[in-house]
Amino acid sequence: MGVTSSTSSLAIQPMTLLPSPIASPRKVATFASSSPPVADPYAAYLRPADAAAISLNPCHQLSFTLVSHGTAPMAVLTVTNTTAFHAVFHISALQSPSRYVMELPQGVLGPGRSAAIAIRLAPTACAQLQHQTTLSPDEFVVETVVLQAAPAAALVAELTQLDLWPHVPTRYRHTGARVAAHFTTWTPSAHDL
Repeated sequence: MGVTSSTSSLAIQPMTLLPSPIASPRKVATFASSSPPVADPYAAYLRPADAAAISLNPCHQLSFTLVSHGTAPMAVLTVTNTTAFHAVFHISALQSPSRYVMELPQGVLGPGRSAAIAIRLAPTACAQLQHQTTLSPDEFVVETVVLQAAPAAALVAELTQLDLWPHVPTRYRHTGARVAAHFTTWTPSAHDL
């Protein structure tokens, strides 16, 4: 009777479940999501930016005449919605926003509707500009978004107060409408009085 020797293949294998400080970084398994991709949340409410959504009057320059009596000069910028949809607009000064006082710098316009925006120079800005030898120019920018549907009355009130511009992606926001501010000084002569 011979003794047969059998070799067992029960060799100890290294454990790969525990992380090793010298092992290569672990790869994380990624699985394809079974849910549909998230749609653009703005697409349901806003239309893509349209350069022709609004027209401005005057379209190039607002003139402010500085008078030595201390009256606050005023200019009027008319914003007109040229689309068949409701549009939200916002007017801001680029270089010196604190120089101006606007009663309605933001609003909602229905299709074909207009708004006349009175822009006044603040009294302190008027005095500062009169003492400068060269009047520093400024520029107003008008941003616009066009809505997919007519907003409810409560939303219109909210849209005139809400600072939505930092949150709206550029593909929905048109910021190309710019109007220069032009300053002139007027000093009355003896026969003007």
